[in-house]
Amino acid sequence: MKEDKISVLQTGMADWSDILKTENDFLSWSFLPSQTSLLDFEAWVEENGQPSVLLLTEISTIAELEAIMALVDPYRIVVDIKEAEEDVTRRQQLKSHFASYLDFSNKENVIYQLTKYFYFAQYGDRIRIEMLHISPDFYHDVTYFGSSEIDISGEFGQSYQSVASWQFNAIAEPRFNHEYWLEHTIDETLEAELVVRLLTTDSLKIVDSWTVNLKNQVKPIVIASDLATEYYLSFTIRVKGYGKLSLGSLHHRRSRLDFGQFLVGGQRLVDQKSEEIMTYFYPGNLKPPLNVYFSGYRTAEGFEGFPMMKKLRQPFILIADPRLEGGAFYIGSPEMEAKIIKVIRDQLADLGFSSEQLILSGLSMGTFGALYYASNLEPGAVIVGKPLANLGNIAANGVFLRPGEFGTASDLLLQNTGGTTSKHVDMLNQRFWHKFSKTPFNHTTFAIAYMRDDDYDQTAYDDLLETLGNSRAMVIGKGISGRHNDNTGEIIEWFLNQYQRIIKTFS
Repeated sequence: MKEDKISVLQTGMADWSDILKTENDFLSWSFLPSQTSLLDFEAWVEENGQPSVLLLTEISTIAELEAIMALVDPYRIVVDIKEAEEDVTRRQQLKSHFASYLDFSNKENVIYQLTKYFYFAQYGDRIRIEMLHISPDFYHDVTYFGSSEIDISGEFGQSYQSVASWQFNAIAEPRFNHEYWLEHTIDETLEAELVVRLLTTDSLKIVDSWTVNLKNQVKPIVIASDLATEYYLSFTIRVKGYGKLSLGSLHHRRSRLDFGQFLVGGQRLVDQKSEEIMTYFYPGNLKPPLNVYFSGYRTAEGFEGFPMMKKLRQPFILIADPRLEGGAFYIGSPEMEAKIIKVIRDQLADLGFSSEQLILSGLSMGTFGALYYASNLEPGAVIVGKPLANLGNIAANGVFLRPGEFGTASDLLLQNTGGTTSKHVDMLNQRFWHKFSKTPFNHTTFAIAYMRDDDYDQTAYDDLLETLGNSRAMVIGKGISGRHNDNTGEIIEWFLNQYQRIIKTFS
């Protein structure tokens, strides 16, 4: 079995493999009849590993359904929507394993969706504003805000006209469908649309196109093609009316349609500024604590830490930030921050856990998310490695201590304060301390591993220690020699040891 094939394990009365098209090189199909014993299912998983999909047909005939579903990861179970609606007794079982539902009356469409959306590996990238080409007719009405945003203002007339396009076509893999999301805000007096054109790579012939009204867009645009070879995608912005259009990164990811974002089961948070945060919940053993892991800085979009958190066997949430070049440190509009808090609180409520049965965690950029939202959630523990708290200082250090490195911090400073002076540096620093210093942390343990010669935020640990000294929190600290990006292995080892130790206190 090739590693890149989607492994489908079907169980039911009738084997569907005979309807697979011979040219489908992406599915590896196995069939076990409904009455197959649990031991035989366990033997199959032992030999073949986790299937990409457990396809349950005729679920009423499947012996030991609950035990069989427990053998595979959540979100990887697919059942007939009509059968699930009719079988009330099975519905709660399916819900607890986060099953997906499809209409099995069209088997060819089911196989198509399995082929296109249930692959294992996540993938995402972005096209940044540096790649935008502005029409010369409007260039004098353009303002750049670092590398994060470009504003285009003016009178554009009563009919749509092109004002910007991306300089290079994107190359799309035919095996996957693709989706795109453009960060933007738009004045009420302006209409704007994103036009996507599909071109063949040999002749550059346009064979398909999509147009999205940016005011009405609530989901990424999905590009689906039946071409067998790679193809190009071009992108153009057209506007009419008058006012200002602000554009950020154009995000691209392999589509999972309605089955998730990046991972099957991944969820998308979006605010009125069209900025996104991604979350993913894994139920684990459904026992306390709920572990939340904020991804570190990632130029490749997607979640971080899935294998690491899964090994802990507890329920967990992954949170990823696809903004800027590799993340915007999980701060944003009040709307977005409230949504992040709600995701965590809702999951605590669903599990029947209290806030004291919550651990927030992260490494490097992820430490800011864990520490920042600890003020709202007052968890039982916060576990962080290479803490970053003074975001303004990180930007200033990019000028004086690390010139030419980590320009994202400067974008973050400009985006959140409107300037780059020492006053703005302090303003961004206080974004964190204004919340953190006012929280009593009556039941919170902080486990913090820091770099003694950190060149991003030299005072983070000392500042945290001083502030927490005025609270009721317990602090466990460990200093490790090196600068911020040194000795990551030792940090991760300590981080995981603290996780395992603290989890035992919940038993």
